[in-house]
Order: sequence, then C-alpha cells, then structure tokens
Amino acid sequence: MKRIKSGRLYVTNLPYSTSPSELSALFSRYGELSEVHIPTNKETGLGKGQGFVQYQEASRAVEAQGEVDGKVFQGRVLHVSSARPVPARTPSAAASPASYKKQKEREQQKGGSEAAWNALFLRADTVADRMAQKYDLSKGSLLDSHSSSSLAVRLALGETHIIGETKDCLRAEGVDLDQLGRHLEEKVERSDVVLLVKNLPFETSLSDLRSLFAKYGPLGRIVLPPSRAMALVEYLQPNDAKRAFRHLAFRKFLHVPLYLEWTPSSVFSSPFSPSSSSSPAAPVLSVHEPVEPERTEVKEERETERDREESSTVFVKNLSFDTTQEGLQRFVEDELRAKGETRRTVRSVRVATKKGPKGNLSLGYGFIELASADIASKTLKLLQGKSLDGHSLVLEFSKSPSSLAASSSSANANKKKKAVPLPDKPLSAKLLVRNLAFEAKKAEIRELFSTFGQIKRVTLPRKADGNSRGFCFVEYVSKDEAKKAMESL
Repeated sequence: MKRIKSGRLYVTNLPYSTSPSELSALFSRYGELSEVHIPTNKETGLGKGQGFVQYQEASRAVEAQGEVDGKVFQGRVLHVSSARPVPARTPSAAASPASYKKQKEREQQKGGSEAAWNALFLRADTVADRMAQKYDLSKGSLLDSHSSSSLAVRLALGETHIIGETKDCLRAEGVDLDQLGRHLEEKVERSDVVLLVKNLPFETSLSDLRSLFAKYGPLGRIVLPPSRAMALVEYLQPNDAKRAFRHLAFRKFLHVPLYLEWTPSSVFSSPFSPSSSSSPAAPVLSVHEPVEPERTEVKEERETERDREESSTVFVKNLSFDTTQEGLQRFVEDELRAKGETRRTVRSVRVATKKGPKGNLSLGYGFIELASADIASKTLKLLQGKSLDGHSLVLEFSKSPSSLAASSSSANANKKKKAVPLPDKPLSAKLLVRNLAFEAKKAEIRELFSTFGQIKRVTLPRKADGNSRGFCFVEYVSKDEAKKAMESL
C-alpha cells in the first residue's frame, strides 16, 4: 500500500447519485474529516463517479483506505487510492505591502468566531429605513437629535420590534431559530447547500438576490424577511453553493460588502421539495400563516407504507459467519419453491464481507434483491425467524438513502422537541444587562426599559475612575414585566 502523506484519498467507481453527506458518513467512522468533494456534471447535476476525501490525520487515511478499498457501497465496489495534496497558493502576493487588505480578507474567510456577527444583527441604517417605511416618516424626523427622547433609545426600540418581526417571518417559513442561533459554534454540523447572507442594505430586493446567486446554479429557497437585514439562500447542489460562497464572500453588493456563512445543517425544519413550489426558485418575502404540521404517527405510518411499496430488497441480519452467498441464495429459493413460487424470483444475494488474513470474512448481514415488491413482502413474512446454519434470521425492508436521511432528520426534530423550555414564571424581577455600551447613561437605560413596565431601580456599576463597567441591573416592580422585557430585548 502506498504511503499517504497528505491524508487525502481518491475514491472511484462511486454511484452517480452518491451525495457528499453519504460519502462523508462512510469515511467519517475512521477519523475526523476536513473536506469531502464530489465533482458533478453541470448539465445533469449528478456526480461523475469519483470523489475526494481529506482527513485531518494522515494515519486515519491509511486506515480508511485499507478498510474501504474493495468494499461494496450502494451496489458498487469502491476503489480507494492516495491522492495528491491540493497545491498551496503561492504566498508571493501576501508578502507585498499592497496586499494587506487581501490578507485580512483571507483571515476573515477562515471563519474566525471573534469577528462573526449574530445572525439577526441589524445595521443602524437598516433599522432607521425600516422604521421610516413602516410608520411613514422621513428619516430626518426619526433621527432628530433635538427630540425630547433619546435617539439611541428610539433606535434600540425599533431594532427590538424589527427583530421580533424577523423571527416571526422565519418561523412561518420553516426556519428553526434555535439551530440558526448556533451558527457561531465551531463544532456544529454545517449545511453544504444553505448560505446565511448578512450585512444587506435595506434597498435589497428579492430579484437582486435571485439574479446575484442564480449565476452559480439552480436555487431552492430564498427567505428574505421584511427587514431585509439578512437572507437565507438554498442551492440544489452542494458544488454550486461552494462556488457561490467562493465568489461572493466579502464582495461588494450595492454599496456594502456581503458576509456569507454556512448555516447549521438542520436550519430548515423540512427538506426542499421542488413539487411544493411553482418555480425552481420560489423565494419568500412576505409573512405567511404557519401551517399546522401533520401528526407524527400518521407521517411515520405513511413512510413505512411507502418503503414497503417501493422496496424490492430485503435486509437480512443475524447471519452465521459460515453462511455464504450461494448458501443463502439456495436457502431462499428452496423456501419460495416450497410455497409454490416457480418463477425466478431472486435477482441477487449479497453477504457483506471484509478482508481478513485468510480471505473475506462475513459481517453477519446481507441483502436479498427480489423480482418485485410483492415477492419481497412475501419473502420477509416467510423467512422471518427461520433457522439457517444455527442462526434465526431477522429480516426487514431495506431503506434507500433518502428515507434514511428523512428518518434521521425526524429523529433530530424529536430531540429538539425534548429541549427544556424557559420557565413560565420568572425567577426574579431583577435583570442583568451585559454588553452595555460604556457611553450609555442611566437615564437612557431607564427610558429604554420603561417601555415594558414600571422600573423600581436602575444600578449602573462604575470603576474607580468613574467609567462604566459595561453592565447594569434593572429591577422592575413585578416579575411579569421583567419577563416581557427579557423576551423582547
């Protein structure tokens, strides 16, 4: 076996329908991956039958090559070999003083969390424009510094209202706000098709976004809330999304730079379905009423029935390690023939194996492909619990990769439902406010928080030199008022 120095593997004879997530699931069991890439055909959107897998440790790549090379994956025998490392970019330009800006852009594109923003961050001019449009005011009257109320307080209250409006819109379009809020976490699993677009100016239109992102491939969903402060753009193919990210990150859009991030993998509560939209890209701008979800029991029942109708392959486990493919096929044909089935019903039988010191060793399970779904159902009932080579067989319908992905996403959704909610009754009427501007005055804090109830006391701790410490305490008369302020701000 050729020594692998770079930790990069080249995989051939892949099925054309294999997705990067399926290839990642196959190789990630041997070590942590840093990249999985499957080249696709631009016309069909399908893979070219080959892919690249990059491990963080070269030793893991050696182990994966030994285990996966020659293994059957989705009906094909894989061939795994070492790949040449990706050529590094020449650092000659980075050494010149004129490339300082490009160097800083490259550092930002690495995704450092220190410079990352909240997903619902609003630009000050966006807040002012949205408020002026909503209340039919001029921007000058809204930002009048000679008004009796504080300008900072007016903008803060407007931002609070706009963020609430944005959250309602995102919920209505099936966006999981809890998952979206995890976009700053380093270890969260990222989507390879959904982009979070931030730092948008208020004059951004839906047609602008569509024409900008559609250059790089067919789009799924575009969600643009009424505030137009951020957007979610979904592609149908991962390679198109990567190309868009590479070309558009930190590029000028209208008069501001675009900030792009990969969202968490399950940011949408349901996968995109082209049949549910009137066009390949069915973006959303307005807020719709949320649709009541189907009952889980009915959905699971339908998925089970669909598996039974579509699958003509049966999964067999608890096989004896001595059982061969020929022995399993002969056993199945004899049992069906004994029940009066004279046609050639068994198309193929495959027992999963791995390489051993003395040849291939059985893994104790396999697959039986029958002529039709009806015969598969009959075979499952007939052989369930039958003894072969001293082992009682356990059979079930084989699931396709799409149904497996759907079941895993529904399991993740069930886990989210079990999350512990916030207590209905607040623990105290006193709030701790952190990340406070050092220039904030006690009167401005009182004016901001008095919108939500009667304030009993505002405490602004200061240092010995008289400067603020960056946090304060706000105490309301009742706990309900404190809860309302905490939920809004």
